[in-house]
Amino acid sequence: VVCDEAHRMKSISTLLGKSLRQLSSKCRLLLTGTPVQNALQDLWALMDFAQPGLLGNHATFVKTFSDPIDRGSVRGAKVWAVELKKHLSEQLRTLISPHILRRTKMSTGLLGDATDAEARDPEATDCDGDEMRRLPPKKETIVWLAPSEEQAAVYQKILEKSEIIREACVKQKLGIEVFRAIGLLKRLCNHPALALPCSKPGVWADLLS
Repeated sequence: VVCDEAHRMKSISTLLGKSLRQLSSKCRLLLTGTPVQNALQDLWALMDFAQPGLLGNHATFVKTFSDPIDRGSVRGAKVWAVELKKHLSEQLRTLISPHILRRTKMSTGLLGDATDAEARDPEATDCDGDEMRRLPPKKETIVWLAPSEEQAAVYQKILEKSEIIREACVKQKLGIEVFRAIGLLKRLCNHPALALPCSKPGVWADLLS
């Protein structure tokens, strides 16, 4: 059984996860670019499908790895909690590394050097014997855009009054409330109209007053 986009089965309670676990197979391969999306328990779901029992049952994994690592990852964590997190993370990495093959553009030889000319490898050929070109390195250009006065005013008002922001601020670790708050602030940065109920009369006036 080969599962592409395997991170979609990260939850064992979903219909997809339950259905896949009912398949009888001698070998299971999971393909994904994001094995851990939101929480370490995502990794347990994938590994338990590919190698059942490797990380114990779900409750054992949460108690032994997930919760201690989460506690050591929060801001203001105790020194001993941070050290325990590092130790458990290394243990977990040792357990799963024989079962994971991670490929990057660099490791497969697809990524070239600094210039396009250097990205050509005369000794590398494809399956037809033709010369193979490597991808040039990715270039990132950062352009800073300052918000308008009105946009900055709306942003500040949302920070002060939004229930979504208030719920995220009281959380001790990452959860759905934090991601909802991040999504709201991102929409505000793009344009306030993406986050405000503009159909309601006076909403802009109330926020800017």
